[in-house]
Amino acid sequence: MALFQRGIKAASLLRKQTDILLKASVIKPRSLSVSSRIQSLLTCNEQKDRSPLFSVPELQISSSIGTNRILTRGVHSKSEGDQQFLEFLQSEIQTEKNDVLKSAPSVSGFTTAVEGSTVKLTKVINDETITVEFNVNHSVASPDEDVIHDENSPQSEMESRPDFQITLHKAKASKICMQCSFMDSEMQKDMPEDETDTFTIDEVAMVDGEWNDNTYSVSAELLDPNMYDMLMLMLEERGLNHSSFCEQLVDLSTDYERRMYIGMLESMHKYMDTE
Repeated sequence: MALFQRGIKAASLLRKQTDILLKASVIKPRSLSVSSRIQSLLTCNEQKDRSPLFSVPELQISSSIGTNRILTRGVHSKSEGDQQFLEFLQSEIQTEKNDVLKSAPSVSGFTTAVEGSTVKLTKVINDETITVEFNVNHSVASPDEDVIHDENSPQSEMESRPDFQITLHKAKASKICMQCSFMDSEMQKDMPEDETDTFTIDEVAMVDGEWNDNTYSVSAELLDPNMYDMLMLMLEERGLNHSSFCEQLVDLSTDYERRMYIGMLESMHKYMDTE
């Protein structure tokens, strides 16, 4: 660049000298060819400076973008297995929806609140709050493969029979908490005829906050039989050990579990149908 600037200065000086000579008529007009050669040389040098060696390369837009997009869509296209699974989900959703009641069941006397797979029933009697809480996860028993079913007999409906926790709470006092579970058919057969219990108390604890692993509890098997019977009587007097209560709880749990199952199927269907 410094050399180029010096050339420009030299040419300018030469032009001035040529003009002086012309005015003095020392040289002929034909001598202008020298100046023309110098101008040509300067022009050539300027073009060299603008040669591709110093130029900024132009932005090249590759046509492969569209090709890559097409290839990407091909990667996310559904396989035969995905398509079959998608069709199965659609059929399963429709089948399950046909079995869902138009309105959700309820348990008489209780208000119902749900959060995820957890259901909480609450009612207040005088100064005492009674809650029944259960989770529908793993609450539907698998069919017994050893049982031979008659082809002509109707198939029994799968029911949700969850374990549940009963809490009796009064203000300014600890809570009586009982972990309970439904009796199976074999347990009910072994019961005396004068007993009508449909569930059992498994554990008992006195709780100030929430029942957790640090809470002391007693297995019902270790309780004095009279104490166990008195606890069951307490629950019966509060309407918690009647057959109608248990039937309504099973109906509510079965319906809610099915709705949760349908929701999971619909989310899975949406995922499989997403490109």
